[in-house]
Amino acid sequence: GGIFIPPSVDDREPAFEATVLAIGPGKRQDDGTLVPPDVKVGDVVPIARYRGNVIQLDGEEHIVLDGHDLEAVVT
Repeated sequence: GGIFIPPSVDDREPAFEATVLAIGPGKRQDDGTLVPPDVKVGDVVPIARYRGNVIQLDGEEHIVLDGHDLEAVVT
């Protein structure tokens, strides 16, 4: 088995790494159960280009992401 990556993928901008500065309480399931986030403040995570919403806070640019946009923690 393997993964086929078409040549057009090479043209995409690469992901970059960012440090988690804050997190919410988690995601609420349909039954009301709260599922805590998989990341914690200080974790380094890869982020694909053009994901999330860019905001300016105290003169610095930050990216706000949904939890499903985070796929891994860099160790």
